[in-house]
Amino acid sequence: MGPIISFVWLLLAHLASRILASRSQSRRKLSPAERQLASEIKELRREADSLTTPTTFARAAKLKRVAAAKERELLQLRQTDGKKQNQLFFYFVSAPNLLQVSVYLILAYWYWGDILSSLPVRTVYPLGNTIFRNNFNNEDSATVKVGIIPWLVLCSRVSVFLARKVIP
Repeated sequence: MGPIISFVWLLLAHLASRILASRSQSRRKLSPAERQLASEIKELRREADSLTTPTTFARAAKLKRVAAAKERELLQLRQTDGKKQNQLFFYFVSAPNLLQVSVYLILAYWYWGDILSSLPVRTVYPLGNTIFRNNFNNEDSATVKVGIIPWLVLCSRVSVFLARKVIP
């Protein structure tokens, strides 16, 4: 029952992480001031582009300078809003990572001395005894014992794969 429980916990942690990450990457809505500045910049650029004759060159250059100034103002406005958005960084980016690390640590502590599974030697032939425990009981020397660390590595890869398929 231990391997199934640990897999479900890891899958839930990865799903929660993906959900929070997808919410943080959702498109930010523009404030009314940003919307107004953007429309003014667009209008000034459109008007400056329509003035292409040599006699209206000075007027077009002035409109382009005003549009550039408004773009700098819009950039400053977005930077101040960005500082407010950075406060949410912990909740949407750091919290899922802390959740995953805490789940890994809890599972490793919980199952540290336990053997989660026994596999035939031929299935783990390339890895041998580097990752898996030897069978210290001579009752069945054709099996290797799987501890928590290799199981967490395997479950982690599988749960990340499933979470990516469920929540693209």
